[in-house]
Amino acid sequence: MKKTTTLQLLSFLGFLCLIKPVFSQNNSTSNVPDSLISLNLNEVIFTGKKLKSNVFNTAESISILHSKSLSLNSQRNTPELLNESPGVFIQKTNHGGGSAFLRGLTGNQVLYLIDGIRINNAITRYGPNQYLNTIDRFSLERIEIVRGSGSVLFGSDAIGGVINMLSINPDVNQQKKLLGKISTRIGSNHLEESLNGRISYQNKESWLTSGITTRSFGDLIGGKNTKLQHPSGYDEFCYDVKTNLQINKRHTIQGLFQYVHQKDVPVYHKYILENFALNKMDPQKRNLAYVGYTYTPEKGFIQNIKFTPNFQQVTESRWSKKNNSNLTTIENDTVEIFGVLTELNTLKNIGDWKWSGSHGFDLYHDKVNSNRFQIYDDNNTPIYRRGLYPDDATQISYAFFTNQHIEKNKFQVTLGNRIQFLSLQIPIDNGQVINIQPKAWVGNLYVAQAILPKLKLIYGLNTGFRAPNIDDLGSLGIVDFRYEIPNYELRPEKSAQIQIGYKWNGPKFNMETYTYYNRLKDIVVRNKKGNETIDGYPVYIKENAENGYIMGVETNFQYILSRYLQMTGSLTYTYGQNTSKKEPIRRIPPLFGYVNIQYQKEKYWAKLFFQLAGKQQRLAAGDISDNRIGRLGTPGWSVINISNGFNFKKMDINLTLQNVLDKDYKFHGSGINGVGRSLILGFSWSI
Repeated sequence: MKKTTTLQLLSFLGFLCLIKPVFSQNNSTSNVPDSLISLNLNEVIFTGKKLKSNVFNTAESISILHSKSLSLNSQRNTPELLNESPGVFIQKTNHGGGSAFLRGLTGNQVLYLIDGIRINNAITRYGPNQYLNTIDRFSLERIEIVRGSGSVLFGSDAIGGVINMLSINPDVNQQKKLLGKISTRIGSNHLEESLNGRISYQNKESWLTSGITTRSFGDLIGGKNTKLQHPSGYDEFCYDVKTNLQINKRHTIQGLFQYVHQKDVPVYHKYILENFALNKMDPQKRNLAYVGYTYTPEKGFIQNIKFTPNFQQVTESRWSKKNNSNLTTIENDTVEIFGVLTELNTLKNIGDWKWSGSHGFDLYHDKVNSNRFQIYDDNNTPIYRRGLYPDDATQISYAFFTNQHIEKNKFQVTLGNRIQFLSLQIPIDNGQVINIQPKAWVGNLYVAQAILPKLKLIYGLNTGFRAPNIDDLGSLGIVDFRYEIPNYELRPEKSAQIQIGYKWNGPKFNMETYTYYNRLKDIVVRNKKGNETIDGYPVYIKENAENGYIMGVETNFQYILSRYLQMTGSLTYTYGQNTSKKEPIRRIPPLFGYVNIQYQKEKYWAKLFFQLAGKQQRLAAGDISDNRIGRLGTPGWSVINISNGFNFKKMDINLTLQNVLDKDYKFHGSGINGVGRSLILGFSWSI
């Protein structure tokens, strides 16, 4: 009853915030500090169309965490940063993980990018995964989130949406300048010890920036009844180098290298719920490098041409040992990815019409190396087995796309298409190789009409797809609480989504609301094979066995209360139905949202962040059998965080009290509880 009242009060608060500014006088917000604005519909974004445009002029549902938002965000890692973004729900299998849900989907149905380059690869798993946590939060300048399909621009996996994480870009100055910054975060009870250093050089033509981060996370302390969750802590080391060389007005070269290494990352619920004496990832590593060349013509129809070759290497080793067993199993997976992105942006004015477009070709080649070996306590000789994935399997993906945007006065239309080809070669027994060649064609159509200067109505239709990858087709081994076997006959998942929304861009009040319906076909699911068991685990196989739909409503607002005070909020409702089994779709998040009140005046700022989630008892059979959820589902919860900070010339100090009331809570589907009452002290010094 108490949780229901809380949700009703939040809804009523949002209603009041809508009514007042619509009927109040129009006061200018030109004096509002940029650092307070988190829902700025005039802000320039890139991800929605691969073209620079402001949020109000895009039909897609987009939210942004810009550099100021990130600096005021007290969350410890990249997944948790997204807790303060509308419509994003973060599931945590373990303390070293964090998987984003967009419109009810997660895992390999949501696409992660860094500077527009795919992080998803040939072994990105179905369901929650840890890849978002391999992005160093100190290396990011902004995060752009597109909710809804992004398949036309970015290809497979973007059924739920796209999260594009943009690395730091120093400002180019007329004069030479050498800058440095040291940042640290310390948490109570050894919760966190983080140290980041960054040095940047910049002048009129070029810049170079490099950062290094070392972090140690102790075991996560839950709420008043949970307390210490052991083992859950881990260590992390990261560094990055990025450079930009402006050869002249027409030619630019940009390069980036990132390295992340996490070690001893325990999977907490395996120890508590599945009788493991050892279950961890060690190491968990990711490398990314790219060199991008941009040609910008002096004038004409073509605005710029970009060519970006890139390389990634992702390594994951998993260690496991059951209680009362003398056998340790070690699985090693490495993926090497070579990619090439070619983009052409165009712009043409024809009378009162403005026609812009993004067109291109992208290619990714993934090679998988996988092995498994077992060691008995009384014998150091390893016994080699086949890895979780077929060793030396390859996946090639290439595509052509075009996305056109036409606008005149108050009317806008966006039309896009992509054709995608894939080729997978999977070695099996006796030297045989299975060739699989799926393909897909997808499109989108958005229409936006400004019926008032501040109010825009939006209608959208898009199709999306997710091609089966090597994880889908060739997995053999223990995954979560089941034993998976390969299936080489999978087809791409398909989606068709309709969305209707509006954006209100007033002087003191911004708001957007979207309602959507996403029809899913040929969903790849794990099905149990009768009563078969291997190593004591039930046997499952992935199949295109189900159809369904997900629908929901997303709303978020920003209300400027005064020159120094603002309030933002978000509320998201999601409903999913498996029409094949006549039951809910798995892992659908509950009703969730937040209210964020920020104050900033001169050198002082303060923030009150209230986050909530309703209970989730509408469960699929797979949810009930998942030991992280169970038959009773997940209770509702609400938590409060309070942050404040000071700026003293070149020094910044901030203090955050997390979970003020020390509530016990868990995000739906998570294997570990959220953080209990704790203090985080942050300090930075600019040189």
